[in-house]
Parts: sequence; structure tokens; C-alpha cells
Amino acid sequence: MLAVLGLAAEGTGAVAELTAADWAALAYLAIMVTAVAFLLWYSAVAALGSGRVGLLTGVAPVSAALTGVLTGSRLPGPVVWTGILVVIAGLAGGLGVRPPPRRPWPGRRDRHAPSTPGQVS
Repeated sequence: MLAVLGLAAEGTGAVAELTAADWAALAYLAIMVTAVAFLLWYSAVAALGSGRVGLLTGVAPVSAALTGVLTGSRLPGPVVWTGILVVIAGLAGGLGVRPPPRRPWPGRRDRHAPSTPGQVS
């Protein structure tokens, strides 16, 4: 969809004007930001569970504020720093608490339990 919009707005000649740095940035976005981030996210979901990994979405605004500072942007105000502290406290509280062990429903075999011969799932 974006390629169609780009062609409509810029025409076909715009592709010829792309530099090696433009193509490198495109490759970085395609590989690192899309594919690697996808694999890391779903690996975390598999390892920690969706409820706990959902807490990690709070990291995005914190990383944006810190990246801005590291790249020379102005320092965030006190409200942003307070928000960062609230997110860190929430992550520490949410990720530090271990969920209680799950008990299978009566009459239902746990999907992670080894099956016994002759048992029907």
C-alpha cells in the first residue's frame, strides 16, 4: 500500500535517487525492526506468558525518552521522569511477582503432563 502511495506521489524516478544509505536503512528496518523484533517478542511470550509480557509494552515510552536524551535531544520534564519511575515500579511489581501454579480442571489432563498409555486426551 505504501509503495503504491509512494509511486503516486513521487513517481518511478524516485527509486533511482535512493542512495546506498537509504537502502541500508530499508534493510535495517526490514530485518532488525521487523523480523528480529517479532522473534524476540514471541519468544518472550512463550517463555514468560502473555500476561507478564504485556507489562513490557510500558518500556516503549521509557526507551523513547532515554533514546532522545542519548541522541542529543532536550531533557524530558519532571512529568516524563515521574512517568518513567511509575513504569519502572510497575514493571518491578508485575514481573517480580510469580503467578500461582495452575491447577488443571477436574477431569481434565494438564497439557504439559506426560500422557500415560491408554489415556485419551
